[in-house]
Amino acid sequence: KKSMEIVTRWLKDIEKLTPAEKFLMCMSPVNESCMKSKNTLLRYVETYTSGKIPGLSNRMLPRPASSFNHLADLCGVHHQLELFLWLQNKFPSSAMEVLRAESMKERTIQMINSSLLKAE
Repeated sequence: KKSMEIVTRWLKDIEKLTPAEKFLMCMSPVNESCMKSKNTLLRYVETYTSGKIPGLSNRMLPRPASSFNHLADLCGVHHQLELFLWLQNKFPSSAMEVLRAESMKERTIQMINSSLLKAE
């Protein structure tokens, strides 16, 4: 419930979204305490409401983890990709971006698993 209130505040001044769209955005799996997650949502909303095709940020490209902190970053990338795919499902704009995000998500999962196996 608290996350819905926070996301509502983020979206309150975006006039191009209908109340129903804002409500749906509030149901998104955004991590309200993560700035990257917030930026992913707001970048998607901004691009979507301007009539452009929301795409993936280059910052979401998964890179192999070389430390525990990098592994945590990789898990954050996975969450951002999950959020992007959720938004694409609810507010579709590009089948190509969905395929790209799904591919990146699979690669990210493989990298996370590989890093966890190395840590054992």
